[in-house]
Amino acid sequence: MSDFDAILCRTNAGVIAQAIEQHAQGKTVKVTMSGGFGGLRKFCEAAEMLMNGESPWKFPALQAFNNWPDVQAYSQTDEGAELRSMVRLADNYGVDAIVEMMANCIDGADKKQRNKQADVTIITAHKAKGLEWNRVLIHGDFKPAKSETGPSETDIRLMYVAVTRAKLFLDATALDWVFNLDCEG
Repeated sequence: MSDFDAILCRTNAGVIAQAIEQHAQGKTVKVTMSGGFGGLRKFCEAAEMLMNGESPWKFPALQAFNNWPDVQAYSQTDEGAELRSMVRLADNYGVDAIVEMMANCIDGADKKQRNKQADVTIITAHKAKGLEWNRVLIHGDFKPAKSETGPSETDIRLMYVAVTRAKLFLDATALDWVFNLDCEG
């Protein structure tokens, strides 16, 4: 089965990547993520400015950089971890693809667009609380914990929210790692 009513992601980056991919398949996509498109739009404008050798005055987090390679290098450091997923998206898909996705998707955070119908809703698990769909796919950005004790209580709760959003069919293959944990106790 490849047609889902909703794809639930752990991160905004997962939502963006899935929205680009679903849109490329010709689907009408509704996107609901933390912060909506506002911050993403500013990041894309600033990234494009840097890539073109201009000053990124529209995005404070990028104002300290002179060029895109500096941003890429910084995003790989511990201090730049906050930018890492956005830089990876810009590098993998290109700023134009992200901007096109925003222009062609329904912004679920926009009250004027919230009730519009789409082929698929792509949403962070945080935003999915209280919502249900017939067929749900859990996206692969739910990653195993980097801890010997397994996922945190917060991560377990978030996974619970995600897997309880399906009414008829759930593809939780992305969470197979949870069932392979070697937990004692």
